[in-house]
Amino acid sequence: MPSLGLSAGSFSLHRKARAAKTSPPPPAPAPAAALPSRRELEEVFRKFDSNGDGKISRSEVSSVMSALESRATEEEIDRMMKEADSNNDGFITFEEFMAANTNDVDAARVMRDLESAFKMYDLDNDGRISVEELYRVLKNLGEVSTFHECQQMIRSVDSNNRDSVSFEDFKVMMTTRRP
Repeated sequence: MPSLGLSAGSFSLHRKARAAKTSPPPPAPAPAAALPSRRELEEVFRKFDSNGDGKISRSEVSSVMSALESRATEEEIDRMMKEADSNNDGFITFEEFMAANTNDVDAARVMRDLESAFKMYDLDNDGRISVEELYRVLKNLGEVSTFHECQQMIRSVDSNNRDSVSFEDFKVMMTTRRP
């Protein structure tokens, strides 16, 4: 099944806070199908690493977020960098990227990431991703996809034949393993 391109949720970089003595029990782990594969993470990493030097800089994160028409603030970008850059060298290596997106991932985080990724594609905030929105986001990311290809992608996951993808459709697509 075709993917709708880069998932911003694949780069949320939220690490679970250190548990305090009075904290509630840990959340349920995410289902295995919801965790990205190494290949999927490599694809997303390459999108962020625009100069191909094997590491993601703050400016590369900012560029991708802008291309996605994200309203991420400078502080949010700084927080993403700080949370993922475990050796504090100012860059995110693939190993750091992979750890930030797979270690201590719980079901609630996966749902937040999916919602965030969906909102990046739902440009008019109507709760659906249209063919036009998908085409625009992919074009902004530098993806080479025709309008017709975007129609096919949408139709491949559209459960009610409205030529758009609901959050439920998106969630199923993003959590179902593809061969």
